[in-house]
Amino acid sequence: MDPASVLRVLGNKYNAEILRVTHTPKSAQELSEELDIPIATSYRRIEELLDHDLLELEGREFSEEGRRTKVYRRKIDEIGVTF
Repeated sequence: MDPASVLRVLGNKYNAEILRVTHTPKSAQELSEELDIPIATSYRRIEELLDHDLLELEGREFSEEGRRTKVYRRKIDEIGVTF
């Protein structure tokens, strides 16, 4: 991971919040509702975090509506920055 790229990703609105709450697996819909963000934004932020290896697809679970949905978990617990 390029440190500058990771810092840019973490500086993007919602990304740090998504990482904060994905200590347990969450779907895009759950993230959207819990963090009060638009669902399209939730999907875009998930893709960005996946692309930078900060989030991973944990698997598929059944939603409240009975559909199988992808759930994601963060791959990191902390990040250290040294200048």
